Amino acid sequence: MLVTTTLLGITLLAKGFRPLVPAVLLALFFPLMLAITSVTSLGGGALPFMFAFGLLGRRIARSGTAPVRGSDEDESRHAVRTHVRPGA
Repeated sequence: MLVTTTLLGITLLAKGFRPLVPAVLLALFFPLMLAITSVTSLGGGALPFMFAFGLLGRRIARSGTAPVRGSDEDESRHAVRTHVRPGA
């Protein structure tokens, strides 16, 4: 998990992902975990990982672009897309 999370952060940075803070936290996960666990317990090492996904979740919640599954609006959009006849 340490290497995978760090590689995910590096990939997000290379692709220009925004917001920048979660990508940086994920890229620095391995070094931050070593630094944090040298001072605190092992559980504190997961904090950068949790903060990164918390920031991403907050961004998704505030943007309003991710519809909740099962909502009426999501179903009506799906119905419109699947039942429109070409040329009608």
